[in-house]
Order: sequence, then structure tokens, then C-alpha cells
Amino acid sequence: MRTLNCGALALRGNLSLAVDKINTIHRVVDETVVHLVQAIAEWENKIKQSQKDLSALHAQIKSVQKQVAIAEQGVKDKQAGVNSTNDAGRGAKRAMEDAVNYQRRRGRRKRLFFNPSRVFKPFCSVFRQNGIENAMKRSIDANAQIESARNQLCVYENRLHNFRAQQEELKSQMTDGITELVTLNSTLSEFKIQQRIIMHISEQLKKAILHIEKA
Repeated sequence: MRTLNCGALALRGNLSLAVDKINTIHRVVDETVVHLVQAIAEWENKIKQSQKDLSALHAQIKSVQKQVAIAEQGVKDKQAGVNSTNDAGRGAKRAMEDAVNYQRRRGRRKRLFFNPSRVFKPFCSVFRQNGIENAMKRSIDANAQIESARNQLCVYENRLHNFRAQQEELKSQMTDGITELVTLNSTLSEFKIQQRIIMHISEQLKKAILHIEKA
């Protein structure tokens, strides 16, 4: 009988040690679960913020895309203006050349009666309208306008490029965040299973100790 009691006491002591170790493991697992829950909440907030940032960025991109389209049309319109002024300049130049050629041809002809007004009429027409000078001014102005339009288009295109780069970066961060969230949730599920197993073992050990004490 004494030997049996000694065995029961020894068994009770071993079971108590096992309960202590189980409780230690239980505390570690509980702390890990708490940390995992906090980490999951943080990542969920980060993902939500990234979604908001992406939504705002999408609106900005659409706005800048409209600005780019308008600027592109502006460049086309200004280019048409440049082409028109270049055509006008070439026309004025041809008129001047025609006038010079006309004068030379008239100068070579032998005439009995000389009429200065007829000889210099083409020159008077060109110079009176300041054709070449006006064409040059219009050309300079048109080129300045298209240069300004191109610079504005470049500004919008750079802005659009930067926004799209930010968009890709945010998408990448969201993908990484979702992957991390899936991993954390999977780990949390595993630790919750361990929690239940540990609690079950702890309860069984405590029942065994109680049974020994009552025996």
C-alpha cells in the first residue's frame, strides 16, 4: 500500500510538472496569437489605405490623361498654324522672287516708252503689304506657340508617367500586403489549433491529478 501511495505521489508530481510546462507553452502560444492578431489588423489597415490611395491616384491619372489629350490636340493645332505660316512665308518669298524676276525681264526689254509705275508695281505691292516681314513675324510667333504647347505636353506626360509609376508601386505593395496577410491568417489558424490542443491536454492532466488526489 505504501509503495502504491509513493507511486501515486510520484505520478502526481510528474503530472504537475507536465501541467506547468503545458501552461508555459500555453502562455507563449497565447502571446503569439495576440501578436498575430495585431499584425493582421495592421496589415488590413495598410491594405485599406493603399486601396484609398489607389482610388485617389486613379482619379488623378484620369484627370492628367484628359490634360494630355487636350495638350496633344493643342500641339497639332499649333503645328497646323506653323505649317500655315510657313506656307505664307514661302508664298511671300515667291512673290518677292517673281517681282525681282519681273523687274529684270522688264529691264532687258527695249522699249520706246518707259513707264516706271508699271516696272515697279510688283515691288510696290510686296513692300506695301510687308509680306515677307509679316510672314516672318507670324512664323516666329507660331513656332513660339508650338514650343510652348510641346513644353506643356511634356509637363503633363511626365506627371502622368510619375502617377503611373506610383500606381504600379502601390499595386506591388498591395500584392505583397495581401500575400503577407494570407500568411499571417494561416499562421494564426495553426496557432489557434495548437491553443485548443494545449487546453485539451491541460484539462486532461488536471483531471488526472484530481483523480489521483481523490483516490
